[in-house]
Amino acid sequence: MIRPVSNKDSSTTKLILRVKDYQDYKSLISKWPLDSFKLGVKAESSHPKLKVIILNVDRKLKIDEKSIFFKKIHEDCGLYSLKRIYNYKNQPCNKLSAKCKSIKDFIYILKNGILIGENEQRHDVLPHIINH
Repeated sequence: MIRPVSNKDSSTTKLILRVKDYQDYKSLISKWPLDSFKLGVKAESSHPKLKVIILNVDRKLKIDEKSIFFKKIHEDCGLYSLKRIYNYKNQPCNKLSAKCKSIKDFIYILKNGILIGENEQRHDVLPHIINH
């Protein structure tokens, strides 16, 4: 899949490519000839966005970056940028959104869930799939 992204300020165009296998990825990332497309090609790999949704969290639970709860989740589970999701009436929902530091943390949390709250309840976790 190829998606062009144009920057009007600098008049440059980027192509976002999605490949099917590792061999295609390796061939794209390798060095390109200096005269490719007249100006040359610079290939960079991007990191995946590993977002998750934590289900059935108490609505009264306060989410603050300075709290002990937030620090514990960050250290134990590798989650950061923890945010509460709000419904259309701007009322707190029983779901939290977070980002994972690594693929290892992402897979572990999806398989095992996460312990949150005063009584350390296990909460299910789903991947937050976004098409950007």
